[in-house]
Amino acid sequence: MNRFKVILSVLAGCLPTTACASDMAAPAVAATVIDVKVLRAESGLLRYVQFSTESDYPCVRIEVIQPTQAWRVSAQRDICEIEGSGGSPLSFAEDMAFIEFTEVSLKKAQLQFTVNYSPRFGSGEYRSRCVVRVEQSGTLEQPECSATTRF
Repeated sequence: MNRFKVILSVLAGCLPTTACASDMAAPAVAATVIDVKVLRAESGLLRYVQFSTESDYPCVRIEVIQPTQAWRVSAQRDICEIEGSGGSPLSFAEDMAFIEFTEVSLKKAQLQFTVNYSPRFGSGEYRSRCVVRVEQSGTLEQPECSATTRF
């Protein structure tokens, strides 16, 4: 299978050796998925999946995919909350009126992204820069976010 088909298969969330053969229909992508990115890392590929903040599962999922091991997902981390401006955790589902993820990139084995949000109760918009380290073993660390700033 050529490289283009493999990348499309990974973006679609299926394994190129199974359900995405060229003569088969691609699997349906969940309607709750609003953004998918695939980035190349030393330990394989990173797939970043953002689910709709209006769904029952308003999280971001990060997966490490091993292309040399039949496209196996070797690690997965779901991020469903971040530390708020007061230091307490803020749930994407329960504490946020608006949330947006921007500037998603991979630099030096770190997945970096910015979270812009408005709390459900209270006013204003806030921003925090977050990093998820990808260990050489392929495991994903907990996200570490910078101090939240109001803008």
